[in-house]
Amino acid sequence: MLTLLVACCVNGQGTFIYDQQSSTDEAPPFGYGEGFQVPGFPNLGDGQTFTPSLSSVGFIRLMFDDLDPNDGAGATVYVNLLTGVSGSVIGKTAPITMFNGFKGPQTFLFSNPISVTPGTQYYFEAVEQSGGSGGWGVIVGQYPYSAGSAYLNGSPNLPQDYWFREGIIVPEPSSLALLVIGGCSLLWFKNRKKPDAG
Repeated sequence: MLTLLVACCVNGQGTFIYDQQSSTDEAPPFGYGEGFQVPGFPNLGDGQTFTPSLSSVGFIRLMFDDLDPNDGAGATVYVNLLTGVSGSVIGKTAPITMFNGFKGPQTFLFSNPISVTPGTQYYFEAVEQSGGSGGWGVIVGQYPYSAGSAYLNGSPNLPQDYWFREGIIVPEPSSLALLVIGGCSLLWFKNRKKPDAG
């Protein structure tokens, strides 16, 4: 029975808990678009450092802008999480495909939360998997984030930061889990022993 409950809870919807963020304004977009990594080309060193206060990262949310909507090209993008600007990749999100002309936020999910050390600075970068033709950008601007910086060509791009939000996903029970829990509670109340009248 316990295994069923755990499985139901894991398959339910989740609540997004934001840990670090440079902005809470979800209106698309303001700032300017910074390019991102393209397969087959050297790593340009474009990304963002941040300092988590939680022990894992489950998602990274970024703001995008198709800077050249006349080219007719969408873009498929994923995000790498690294130990530092020139560090090792410790996580890679599932890719997201954006249609031509898209402007706005996208949430990139890791298949499993990536363990991190609270108070230690990490780095993420957007990577183009396909499409895009160089006309896409991640929104960068003067956002009030003091525990990291946007990087351009491997150097801090002060006082700029990516528009970003990162954090964890807390699973919520699915409908089936709630039904099972409710059913078990009803059986327990129905079958519990009544105290003996003394």
